[in-house]
Amino acid sequence: MKFHHLILYTVFLNLYAVTLGFAQKISNVKVEINNDEVFVTYDLIEESKADSAFIRVYSSLDYSNNLKMVSGDVNKIVPAGREKKIIWKAGKELTEFNGMLRIRIMCPPTIPQLQDVKYKKGRKIFFTWLGGGGVSEKYKIELIAPNGEIKQIAETKNTGKYELQLSKKIKRGNGYKIRLSNILSEHESAMSAAFNIVPVIPMLYKVGVPVATGAIVGAILYFGATIPEPPNPPNPDN
Repeated sequence: MKFHHLILYTVFLNLYAVTLGFAQKISNVKVEINNDEVFVTYDLIEESKADSAFIRVYSSLDYSNNLKMVSGDVNKIVPAGREKKIIWKAGKELTEFNGMLRIRIMCPPTIPQLQDVKYKKGRKIFFTWLGGGGVSEKYKIELIAPNGEIKQIAETKNTGKYELQLSKKIKRGNGYKIRLSNILSEHESAMSAAFNIVPVIPMLYKVGVPVATGAIVGAILYFGATIPEPPNPPNPDN
């Protein structure tokens, strides 16, 4: 039972950090231990009763990857309300663990939803997301190139939508991604699906084929025309 007591203790130690980090959106967290399972209840208080948040649970073993053996009001969009429940099968997920552990309930945004998989240079990319706390939360938008290079594009409020202006000088390539991260917590982030950036086709190239075709047709008509025969030479007897 030493393992269970440590989990219960560290959850309550971390409670203040959780509620403070998410602008009091998650509150009234309670924990109960039953053998190898951990039962967590919490209140999700949003600015409106119609609001919702994407909930995930992490442990201090790895704050970059959420716990897997969980069920209930977690790993999905959860509507605002009280007495939300999470069940964590700690004994199965951490079969050999013995020590101190902290648990965090977070509200990361959902994966940014793009409208296309291919965008031209200089054009705009409109994308949306859900969750991630209240509207007052601030997020960082980054563009990740196929070679792994990261460029911060903007900082914005958690409005659930953004329009990204691509530079005309951006390199074309396959495998670009957009990352959305909470400024106060890098672990509260989400990555879009990969998309491609292609060059804009100049107007000259667009009309070049018809012009060339017309030139070829003109040449065929010219060289295929009937050439008049030369006049007969004058008769010397006349």
